[in-house]
Amino acid sequence: MNKEQLVEFFERLKMQTLFLNEKLDILRFLKEERWTNGKYKKTTHLSRDFFHFVEQALQTDIIVTLDKFYDERGERSLLKYLNQIQMHLSVIFDGNEIQSQIDEITNANVLLKKIETNRDKFYAHFDKKYFDDPAKLIEDAPISLNEL
Repeated sequence: MNKEQLVEFFERLKMQTLFLNEKLDILRFLKEERWTNGKYKKTTHLSRDFFHFVEQALQTDIIVTLDKFYDERGERSLLKYLNQIQMHLSVIFDGNEIQSQIDEITNANVLLKKIETNRDKFYAHFDKKYFDDPAKLIEDAPISLNEL
């Protein structure tokens, strides 16, 4: 990758990250907005099925997108981008900062594996075990909104 390609790649990745953060904010808002003192709020109670489907769609999108960002085999992953920068542009960027970013992603391996499991077994595919018992996924690979 040359410098222009890296800059273009970064801009697309940055835009996807912004979209992902907006989706997370919306999902958090919907989950908080839906409940007051353990009860459905009146506005969401009237359309709880709609909000449930919106939340499910956002969760699916977020899990699949996060997995794409951090997939070590992915052609457009954050790790690939950082490795490209480290290899080709270490003169322009601080190599220690890049390495610390790579280390941070590597250290998040447990969470990334849970994201991958959620994507592979439930959101992108219907693994029989989790299709028949969705609560089993929460036991095997729990992810909270705060972790995302």
